[in-house]
Amino acid sequence: YSVDRLRRGICLIFNITKIKGAPNVTLQREGSRRDMLRIKDIFAPLGFDVHCYCDPRASDILSHLEKEANESERDISCFMCWIMTHGGNGTIKGADGNEINLNRLPGILNTPSLKGKPKLFFIQACQADETEKSTRHWGCNIPTYPDFLFSFATTPGYMAWRSTEKGSIYVEAICNAFEKSFNAVDKMDVTEVLNSAARQVAIEFETQSSDAQFTGCKQALCYFSTLTQSLYLTP
Repeated sequence: YSVDRLRRGICLIFNITKIKGAPNVTLQREGSRRDMLRIKDIFAPLGFDVHCYCDPRASDILSHLEKEANESERDISCFMCWIMTHGGNGTIKGADGNEINLNRLPGILNTPSLKGKPKLFFIQACQADETEKSTRHWGCNIPTYPDFLFSFATTPGYMAWRSTEKGSIYVEAICNAFEKSFNAVDKMDVTEVLNSAARQVAIEFETQSSDAQFTGCKQALCYFSTLTQSLYLTP
């Protein structure tokens, strides 16, 4: 893909830290602000116009995506979106607790202004409410439009781990891998960066907890891509 350094693209960050659950119950995601700032520090210097949204409702997430997708006069090379929240198998939640099925997202961005341009989604969310115990199938069928990449913190049916102090394992690994790629002798395209992050998590990460149920758990990053060319995001 041809990526103009001066008009690199848009980077949306939806950071949901408080999610409405059962009546009078709010689910907290401590450490997520650190993730948001780390992402901004990585991609703003690359020329991305970064927009951060804290605790949007599900409808707000969709509205912001639709607005950016239909901005026909903006000349950008790449579209990027990070969503950090709670989720289920094939779904994510807004701050109001309402769910969005991930298969809705490609259709929103399948617009003339983004035609032929890489569109990247990074999803930091559980794909189930249980620890890694069994293999599950994917809970949604993502439409196969060209030029999309979906990166997930975990595989279908499993949890995504997060530290209240350091942020999520996924965001830390992805950002570390991008930083490493900036200094690599041979350029790394975005899928190579994701493979590097997945390798780091698979080898180095294992949970430790006073609760035996949550001790010794692993995490496997994964992605789904219909990109038709190599994509290099370098300084």
